[in-house]
Amino acid sequence: MIAVSVLLALALSVVPLPAEIELFRPAWLALVVVYWVLRRPDRFGPITAWTCGLMLDALHGTYLGQHALATLIVCALAHRFRLRMRVSPIGQQLMSVLFLATIYEFILMWVDGIAGIPTGGIGRFAGAAMVLLVWPAFVAVSAVRPRTAAD
Repeated sequence: MIAVSVLLALALSVVPLPAEIELFRPAWLALVVVYWVLRRPDRFGPITAWTCGLMLDALHGTYLGQHALATLIVCALAHRFRLRMRVSPIGQQLMSVLFLATIYEFILMWVDGIAGIPTGGIGRFAGAAMVLLVWPAFVAVSAVRPRTAAD
């Protein structure tokens, strides 16, 4: 399931969208990283997050390591606070995930700024705000899936 969700997140991250809604594309890979770090930290860690970020760098054609750095930092923060986030009510969990998505977008914007690429300004964080709509679906899907002994 981890590999399927990562591949789906990578596909959703590069599928072409109309220019009007491109700004509102959620950070799919960051959401999947946070989800799996909270759900299965023994199977999804920093090396996996770094590798997924490198794959996204290759798909987007950005500087190699830009998304890898952002996913690594989000993974580390999610791993650090995973015990608190897992027992939080959905509203508090949503705010934590929104914070992590904002950090993800900020790191990407920071690297673009250092490289001299136009950053897109505050509109770049519209995708992070879409987490408010997408994260409850992640939680709902995990509640439907039957629990195994490994969970």
